[in-house]
This record gives sequence, C-alpha cells and structure tokens, in this order.
Amino acid sequence: MTPTPGLSKRQLELLSASLRHVRDAEALLDDTGHPSVDQAWHLVGFGPECVRKACLAEDWADKPLGHDLGDRAALLLDFAVALDPTAWRLGLVQTGPVGPLAGWAPEVRYHPTGTAKVDETRKAVEAAREFVDLAIGTLWSSGLLEKVPH
Repeated sequence: MTPTPGLSKRQLELLSASLRHVRDAEALLDDTGHPSVDQAWHLVGFGPECVRKACLAEDWADKPLGHDLGDRAALLLDFAVALDPTAWRLGLVQTGPVGPLAGWAPEVRYHPTGTAKVDETRKAVEAAREFVDLAIGTLWSSGLLEKVPH
C-alpha cells in the first residue's frame, strides 16, 4: 500500500483494517455463508476503533488507546486530538459510534457462544459501517485520502 499525500502508511493500514473488520462482521451476519453472530459481534467494534486511530497523524496513542471505544479512551483521545490539528478539524475521533456499539468491548471475545443477539449485532454492524464510511469519506473529501484502501 503506497502512502498518499497527507496520510502515512500506518494510517492507510488502519483504514484498510477498519474496512476489513466491518466487511467481515457483515459477512458473518449473512445467512448464505457460515453465519456467526457471536463472531460478528466480536469483530464489529474493531472497525470504528481502527478508523479513529487512522484519523490521528501520530501513532504514539495507538498502544495506550488499545481497542477501547468507551469512556476509558475518551480522555486520551481528547488529548491526542488537542495535539493534532487535522484530527481536531475533521472532528471524527471524538465522535465515536455510540448507541448500538455502547455494549461492545474487546472482551466480548470471551463471552460464551450464543450470547450475542442478532438484532443488536445487526444494529451495531450498521452503526460501524456508517461511522467507518463517514470517516473515510471525510478523509477523501478533505484531500487527505487519494484512493480508498481495500
């Protein structure tokens, strides 16, 4: 993957990963393949998590942020955005997906099979898709992203 003007190789990799996580979650809800609601619920939060990190120019916050979408990440995100004029201008980092994804945490991977509910997971996947697409569209329309990663 070749870096484009304004985005680093790391940012492009994170954008690609965000799209992959959402696509995989969507596919796991599809009845035509090998559906797994629990695995879709496990993957769904990683899309928004990766795209938020991709909106930050510097990678120093990646490890401390971890994979959290909740309140634990809010303070660090606010600090990272305060140091990053582009992230602040875009306004994407602070506005993470809430609502349907409020109950998601990386620890859901340890929940017993059958825990995830189809309707809740489907709403979370739709919210993740909307957030990831909005972020990528905003990066593209701002001239920071020349080509949408795969």
